[in-house]
Amino acid sequence: MKSGGAKKLEAKVERLKLENEKLVSEKNSEVSALLKEKTFVWNQYNILESNLTSKLRSKEAEVEKANEKIAEVLATAELLQSSNDEKDEIIRRLNMKVAKMEADAEKWKGEISKLSQELEFIRKSRSAQVTSIMKPCSAPTRSSNLGVKSCGRNFSNLVDRKVSAPILATVPSKGSDKVLKNQ
Repeated sequence: MKSGGAKKLEAKVERLKLENEKLVSEKNSEVSALLKEKTFVWNQYNILESNLTSKLRSKEAEVEKANEKIAEVLATAELLQSSNDEKDEIIRRLNMKVAKMEADAEKWKGEISKLSQELEFIRKSRSAQVTSIMKPCSAPTRSSNLGVKSCGRNFSNLVDRKVSAPILATVPSKGSDKVLKNQ
């Protein structure tokens, strides 16, 4: 039989075993809960990583598309600049042509004015000659060797004046003007 001290010891050992089992059970449950929590956190981490990786790939694709569009815009801008430069060169050449044409037009206006004055002078000259030939004779008439009556004017002078009047003719040609003078 066991003594009272041994029973107390056995009861104490039994109680310690129960407490130990209780603590082990609590610790196992804590470890199990921590393992479940760890699994849940890892799952959440994997889901989050997957989502972020997907977003990163999407953003990289957007950046790639944006870079392609930027390259296209830059190429278009270079093409437009080149076209603009060509346009500016054409405008410059056309402005030079217009300036030359305006200068030529002024030159021709001057030439036309000069020719108009010469033509007017020639017309007045001819008109004066024709008028002097057509005037009635106021001088006394005299007979010539041929029996023709003359009013004292010498027609050879009229013919000489007509021939001796300078006649200027301008012949335009590319790049130069030629002035012919008949006497």
